Amino acid sequence: MPTSINSTDQSPTELKEILNEKLTRQEIKILKSSILDYSNKEIASQLGISESTVKVHKRSICKKFSVVGQVAFRKFLRVIDKYL
Repeated sequence: MPTSINSTDQSPTELKEILNEKLTRQEIKILKSSILDYSNKEIASQLGISESTVKVHKRSICKKFSVVGQVAFRKFLRVIDKYL
C-alpha cells in the first residue's frame, strides 16, 4: 500500500523508519544521488547499473509513496533529504 510522506504529519524518527522499511538499499542510493541532482546517467554510472534500471527504481519509489510527476518527485526529495 502506498505511503504518504509529509514532514508535518510524522516525527523525524517516524519518517526515517518509514523510509528504511519501504526502500531497498539501491533505492536509497538512488534517492541520495537524486537529492544531489545527479542525472539518471550519472547515477547509473556510479552504481554500475543501466540508466533504464535507475528509471525503474525511481518509478518503484514513486509508486511506494504515491508520488506522481517530476515536480512532485522534486518536492518529495526535499522532504526526505534530511532523513536518508
